[in-house]
Amino acid sequence: MQILIPPRLPPKRRIAFFLPQWMPEEEIADQGTPYRALPIAGALLHAGYEVLWWDQDQQRTGDLEQLQQELNGIQDLVLWMNEWTP
Repeated sequence: MQILIPPRLPPKRRIAFFLPQWMPEEEIADQGTPYRALPIAGALLHAGYEVLWWDQDQQRTGDLEQLQQELNGIQDLVLWMNEWTP
């Protein structure tokens, strides 16, 4: 999990940006961050929003208690599912 801070402070509010794992565990190859998600997160930062970034690598190894604490007060969520296999 990463918290991306906009260049202009204070941020308008925090938005959670989730990029869940889209391949089954047994089929996992090197899956990087979907490049199409980066301009969306960048646009949110540029617009003055703080972004709580959670991707598939953090899903496998991240601290869920810390995530739950960071989600307190979040009113908006982006769930990136564009590249899921049907």
